[in-house]
Amino acid sequence: MTTVGIVSPGFMGAGLGQALRTGGARVVTTLDGRSARSARLATDAGLEVLPSLAAVLAASDVILSVVPPGQAVATAHAVATAARAAGLHADPGAGSTRGSGTSSAREAITDPGREAGGGSAREAITDPGREAGGGSGREAITDPGREVGGGSGREATTDPGREVGGGSGRGAGAGLPVVADLNAVSPETMAVIARALDGLPVVDGSISGPPPTTAPGAHVYLSGLRAAEVAALPWDGQVEPVVLGPEIGTASALKMCTAGVYKGLTALLTQALRTAGHHGVLDPVLADLARNGFTGSAGIARSATKAARFVDEMREIAATQAGAGLTPALFQALADVYADIATTPLAQGAPESTGDLPPTEIVNRLTSR
Repeated sequence: MTTVGIVSPGFMGAGLGQALRTGGARVVTTLDGRSARSARLATDAGLEVLPSLAAVLAASDVILSVVPPGQAVATAHAVATAARAAGLHADPGAGSTRGSGTSSAREAITDPGREAGGGSAREAITDPGREAGGGSGREAITDPGREVGGGSGREATTDPGREVGGGSGRGAGAGLPVVADLNAVSPETMAVIARALDGLPVVDGSISGPPPTTAPGAHVYLSGLRAAEVAALPWDGQVEPVVLGPEIGTASALKMCTAGVYKGLTALLTQALRTAGHHGVLDPVLADLARNGFTGSAGIARSATKAARFVDEMREIAATQAGAGLTPALFQALADVYADIATTPLAQGAPESTGDLPPTEIVNRLTSR
């Protein structure tokens, strides 16, 4: 039986875990440092709770990292530390991407006066777009044959048991779980995460759609040399895995494009309804939007409860667009919009508690303080 570790069992993580459990996998997690809500979600999903992250790493064949974008790099460091504590000794150089001494698009946005060059691992944590020790995420994306940390992509492809960076795979006794990072981050930040995982085999992933506990049919996009292993998990028909190719960064790039549309549109609609409420024209605005296909407001309410994490996601999208030579201004502004939404009463609820709110109540909770 395949064992899958969930880090962490929030709304999405617990939903994915439940789908895998019903599909026949053993699904484990830890509630160490987690909230009472996460404990409830994990219990409702039937996940097996272990005492620590190290215990989860030791038990698992695959780890799914599902955390807010702003926590993704720190979580990768925590996973690497837990792996060492569990006696899982990865090649310490295997999590590195090639360094070029260049800075990332993220640095250009957040610190335009900074000179390109090295930088510490601490910088990589506080500036998610910066690779520890230098090097651009672009290199990791455009050189699909290179294994993170050395070795050829050909070796990994023809020898499925071979770990990224050298050595034998789990079936040969190495005991290293594959870590699938399913977080909404830029390709540049994904390169940082690969470094932070410090030799653990990495799959880049992204999720499009709601948790299976809300509605089936979410797509999980995967890229990297071990992506097929994650795609082959028993998703029970509730999730559609899609393998994009061997390059770390591809799945993240897709997410930055699609999330820009979905969450960008939600931010525009939210601001329109807040403005309509202020001017007393909410009902005719809703009617006109419905006439043109924009029906319902439940998505606006659910997004408001996740606004705080969307702030970092908008900044990741801004960094991705800057890396493509486009202006980051649009999504920097949308980050400000979500930061403001996060201060409203509606944002203080849980996503699963907003489905029955009428539009007038949604707008009231979005405009009062």
